[in-house]
Amino acid sequence: MTNRPWLAVSLLKRTGSETFTNGNAVISIAKPDEEVRLVHYTVVDGDIGWEFAFFFNSDGGIFSSDSECVDAEAEREMKGNGQYGKLGSVHIFWDLKKEKLKAKGIDWRSSAELNPGIIYD
Repeated sequence: MTNRPWLAVSLLKRTGSETFTNGNAVISIAKPDEEVRLVHYTVVDGDIGWEFAFFFNSDGGIFSSDSECVDAEAEREMKGNGQYGKLGSVHIFWDLKKEKLKAKGIDWRSSAELNPGIIYD
């Protein structure tokens, strides 16, 4: 939780896990053919809930979170399309992230959606 000091570990509720082999280095941080464990946690605060998914390597260390992988994937896609780092590109990033997380069953909302009176560029 070093990267998320605002999140109290005591609030995390484990909701599931799966183990798989990182075939063809799907997760770029893990080694090819390394056994990887993906563990899902949720935090609920009133009407709002968050889902976190952490990847653990074979030694039990956390090396990435699902959100970080989705962020990196969206950034790579934007760089490939020449859209990265331009004025207003945060909206393209948010749209890609929302689409990728939706495909995983996660209903994610951007800062613009959560703060409609604020202009982001």
